[in-house]
Amino acid sequence: MNLDKSIDDLSKRIEIFDSLNGDGNYPNHWRDKEIIPLNDWIRLRGTLSALQYFPDDFNKYQTYLTEGELKDADEWTWKWYSDYLNLMEYKRNPNYGNTKCFHC
Repeated sequence: MNLDKSIDDLSKRIEIFDSLNGDGNYPNHWRDKEIIPLNDWIRLRGTLSALQYFPDDFNKYQTYLTEGELKDADEWTWKWYSDYLNLMEYKRNPNYGNTKCFHC
């Protein structure tokens, strides 16, 4: 049990290390997808191309998926959205934090 936790922790640390730019700033790629400005991603929203990128910010009106939308989503959208939320948590994005902890 302890070994599994250690391996999981090490995997997370390696993922973060691999995703950093050479200058130590936030990554410009996350899980093999390029991170682009939110406004550029909004132009792609609703197309298959949108799932090839991650927006660099969170907007509860443009990037948030409701439970109903997720219920009807295909597996690629589910995976993309899960990875996107992980990116927002990693970056400690305040817009995502405010939405996530709306009632906090």
